[in-house]
Amino acid sequence: MKWLGQGSEPATTLEDLLAGKIPDGFREAGNRGSDLDGMTDRIVQSGWRGRPPNFLPRFIGDIQTRLRMLPYSLRFGFTQRFSVPAEDAYRWCTDYHPDDWALMGKRGKRKIRKISDDTIILEDVTYRDGKPVVKSKVVRLDPVRLSWTNTHLTGPTKFSQFLYRITPEGNTGSKLEFTGLQVEYSKTKVTADWIASLERKYRDEDSESWRNLARAMEKEFGR
Repeated sequence: MKWLGQGSEPATTLEDLLAGKIPDGFREAGNRGSDLDGMTDRIVQSGWRGRPPNFLPRFIGDIQTRLRMLPYSLRFGFTQRFSVPAEDAYRWCTDYHPDDWALMGKRGKRKIRKISDDTIILEDVTYRDGKPVVKSKVVRLDPVRLSWTNTHLTGPTKFSQFLYRITPEGNTGSKLEFTGLQVEYSKTKVTADWIASLERKYRDEDSESWRNLARAMEKEFGR
């Protein structure tokens, strides 16, 4: 699909948009704070060939966010021990299910789509302050190294990546090493203290989720 400019040649292809190449019309409209529906209408009227894809409104919303917000990088991590052998723990952790959020002790929904043996798409809906938060993520598996990555494709922390690696601890135990490389966005310039406080907050939240997952895993293995 192509988005057309004023002339007969396409100004921007869908592939360009997905690669982050934002056309001038989008940028100007975003800087003026144009409404989402209005932007969608203008794109369609400008000559989108065929029916606009269903994700178009959300995609434009992501563009608006990127235009208006300043990105900041956070880094945090923790370890979680399991009374389960490393290979068993790895298989359990990467066997995704719709009820994963309940095991973590949180309210949420999950859809899983397997792309290949080592690539999975997760569509998550969680809730913060009673409001739904929608995120699309791609998971890449590395069973040889007992590791995997989880990269956010959409949502309020778009482009964040989370690294997981399981190492053996004797013959009957293992340990998860977690590293969060999170991208946050703010309308105003933030301080080092603000970043540090968020890193502590997310570390504590994620480590609590993994303590709950560890209990669920060990219960399933009869530990």
